[in-house]
Amino acid sequence: MMKRKVQLINFMLMGFIFLLVSSCKDSVTENTPVDNNCPNGVCGTAPVTPPPQITQTQVKVLKVKALVGNGTFYPGDEIRVGVELSSAVKVTGTPKLSLKFDQSVQEATYVADSDETTLLKFVYKVQEGDETSELQTTGADSLGLTGVTLTPSLSNAVLQIEMPDEGSAKSLSSNAAIKVTYAEFSRHELSSKWTYIDRDGWDADGDGFHNNDADLVAHLHNQSLRLLAGGSDFYGNKHFFSGIMQEDFSGDFDYELKVESLSVVHSLTKVGFAISNDLQNLALGGNVHCMVTASNGLLLQYASGNNGKINKRYYVGASSFPVWLRLQKVGNTFSCFYKHVESDPWTLHSHGAKAITSIGQEYDLGIVLNSRVNLRAAHAVLKNFKEVN
Repeated sequence: MMKRKVQLINFMLMGFIFLLVSSCKDSVTENTPVDNNCPNGVCGTAPVTPPPQITQTQVKVLKVKALVGNGTFYPGDEIRVGVELSSAVKVTGTPKLSLKFDQSVQEATYVADSDETTLLKFVYKVQEGDETSELQTTGADSLGLTGVTLTPSLSNAVLQIEMPDEGSAKSLSSNAAIKVTYAEFSRHELSSKWTYIDRDGWDADGDGFHNNDADLVAHLHNQSLRLLAGGSDFYGNKHFFSGIMQEDFSGDFDYELKVESLSVVHSLTKVGFAISNDLQNLALGGNVHCMVTASNGLLLQYASGNNGKINKRYYVGASSFPVWLRLQKVGNTFSCFYKHVESDPWTLHSHGAKAITSIGQEYDLGIVLNSRVNLRAAHAVLKNFKEVN
């Protein structure tokens, strides 16, 4: 009897242990992540999840561009250029931007207008002697950052500032059309492109020679051109005038000129543009003139034939000063314009554009004065000869 009781107690104890082990196993299976190295799910530890990766933003140069539009700039004009970035930065210090001209490299100055910016702005004032048909930077090394700190506004941003090579899509020359030249009369002496011409028949210095007074014909003073000339007439076959000229021009042009004053020796005293195949020999043809007279208005005159004789002339408007003259050549067609207020639009001479069929492929361009009275000199003051924007 006792033996049977012991067997029963042992059986019950074994059952209790079995139930306890099963319960613990189920608990481990349900709550413990499965380790692939332990198929039964009870012998490993849960894998560690790596921290999320932080994505960095690169601050790059998107492009270099003009901030004041395209066109032609002259001494005293301000050129404004921007370097556009992909993300904002805080600028500490004064960056420089190197601009390339035909004969020199000049530095544009940084213009700060906010604490943080995506556009680095630079300004450069054109100097006498600056000239280029296409303004460029110096390329990869054009952004000067010596002593400068650029701090990205975004905490996850890093600088990747690489200036574009000129000619690439991001460069200044690809995103702007800026021409720089000097206004001829702002210089202290005439450029080598100009030569004096003295054909007025007046002996200005009393040396007995009538057409060699170049030193008295024209001179520069206070950023203006001063002309002095006599001459009985500048019409028909009378070709008496003095001034300055550029020889062997070719192609089309569009120039303007400011006439500040003109003395009244005669009502038909005149000054302005003169075109000819040869200004030293107007009989070779191609003659057309866009001028202002002392008191008879604006003058358009030209030679309709091939012998150089100036046989067409037309006056319009009233003479008042200052006055701006403009002469435009497109093919063999010439157009004479004028205005009395610089900000006003140009007015085309009422007789319109004229085709001068005798004009050659090469010709002379002059700025000349005729007093209209033999042995009496007139004087004129002119400024700002330049290409029309």
